Amino acid sequence: MALSTYPMSAARTHVLDNLSPERAKHSLAVAEEMGRVAKQYGLDKNQAAFAGLMHDIGKELPFANMVELVRAHDPVWWRDLPENCRHEIYLHDPAGAVLAKRLFPGLDAETLSAIRGHMLNDPDLPTLTRVLRVADIVRPVADYPGRQVLEHLLHAGELNMANLVLDAFSYRYFTQAGLPIWPTLLEHHAELKRRLGPIPDSIAALLKN
Repeated sequence: MALSTYPMSAARTHVLDNLSPERAKHSLAVAEEMGRVAKQYGLDKNQAAFAGLMHDIGKELPFANMVELVRAHDPVWWRDLPENCRHEIYLHDPAGAVLAKRLFPGLDAETLSAIRGHMLNDPDLPTLTRVLRVADIVRPVADYPGRQVLEHLLHAGELNMANLVLDAFSYRYFTQAGLPIWPTLLEHHAELKRRLGPIPDSIAALLKN
């Protein structure tokens, strides 16, 4: 459940003081995007914006610090994490959630969960997490082909379709960049595709290219 108020000013100060200018700009843009679409997805606007603002606070930690935070606070998850996925691309989420909880001890579980899981594509994750996943890529550090399609789908209320397209983009990017693929990405992508049913030709083309 959302809090009655969120410490936006303190969060903004932390982001500006502790992240690189490029990463801070991205975080502010994601916060704005989350606030913009919150009502459409039945989210609390302040909660959504706060999650967007804080989602990458673990992104620029040294890798050893990420590992230390995750191992200390979620040893079972760390134990079960495949060796090839012990990578900063997946560790910055849970490490960031630990930092957020330290900074703001009264932060609600839903917001912490969104920060912790915004890289995951499970279609059964809470709406806040799934909207944050797309908003993060709609307001990227660097532009990329297909971003406007995701933006259109997000703004049109097509969250499932946006996540489906993002799955394809993520798989393509991670493969080309030599990054590890999350073990359930393709499984969850197939399940989401099954739930959606027939896919418009324009979207199907994006999934193939």
